[in-house]
Amino acid sequence: MESLESELANLSYRQDKWGMKTELNKVEAIGMIAEILRDLLDARIIDIQERIASLGAERGKSA
Repeated sequence: MESLESELANLSYRQDKWGMKTELNKVEAIGMIAEILRDLLDARIIDIQERIASLGAERGKSA
């Protein structure tokens, strides 16, 4: 979660290949936020799928 907070704190600026920071426009910032949220959602879906699989395995053992 800490990396997400640092990502969000730095969203208003982007570094170019020379290390110069330039301010992002709103469309770029929204695009970056959307990518972060998509990655978080993908990770959450995988976590839920793993939990469902482990519950199914536990039920199979007890049956």
